[in-house]
Amino acid sequence: MRVVRKVLFLSLVFACCSCAKPPAATSTEESVQITGVHLFADAGGKPGQEVQKFDYRQKTLYFGANLNRMVKEKPGNWLFSAKHTSVGDNQPIQSLQGKFDGNAMSAQIQLGGRPWPVGVYHVDVNLDGKPIGGFDYEVTGQTEKIAFLSHAIAPDDGKGVPGKPVTSFKPTDHTMHIQVATKGIDTTEPEVVWRLFHVVGGKDTELANTTQPPMTLQDSVFKCQFTSPKDWEKGDYRADIFMNGKKVHSVPFKVQ
Repeated sequence: MRVVRKVLFLSLVFACCSCAKPPAATSTEESVQITGVHLFADAGGKPGQEVQKFDYRQKTLYFGANLNRMVKEKPGNWLFSAKHTSVGDNQPIQSLQGKFDGNAMSAQIQLGGRPWPVGVYHVDVNLDGKPIGGFDYEVTGQTEKIAFLSHAIAPDDGKGVPGKPVTSFKPTDHTMHIQVATKGIDTTEPEVVWRLFHVVGGKDTELANTTQPPMTLQDSVFKCQFTSPKDWEKGDYRADIFMNGKKVHSVPFKVQ
């Protein structure tokens, strides 16, 4: 994240709960730890509804964390880093300094008014120079057109992975591997379904379908395999790709 550290505008606030005054700390008192983490949407410049992931268009990200016990005016900091994002991996963003007072705390962070790069981020929280917990969070929601590029087909190598690419399958290639390279990004984890058709006399007969596990798409390779316990019939076939129920690409091939 090459310019983040220069343009990052940060603010940090700490929230106290209305609780009884804690007893004086002793050498046997349990160590302070984070017991819960919360992410919040932006509601007109303040924390709104709790969310599981941040939308990349949310300019200010709001965080809340609960502690297992009360603390009194202890110095601490939040260390933000980009763990795996669209513009870089394992890079520090910024450190927020402040004092912890109470058994709950909150922080907010902003990236100079620009959309956040999508990906996974990490926060480490320290209290009085000692780590008290850390957590990952995700920025998602970015969608750009997915362009389908080259495709390849290959029989199984006998070990469950694609063998040498071919231009057509043989009837005895009981497991077919098909893959398509794509360009573009969709971090919403769309449903991707492959459907296999045997085309006879212009009519489609669906033979099988398979759903890819949910995944973030970014210049991805779509992969599937279809297996038959017996020899395939010779003729024309087609593997169609559906995203969220809409057909987006076809791979025609032959068995001969």
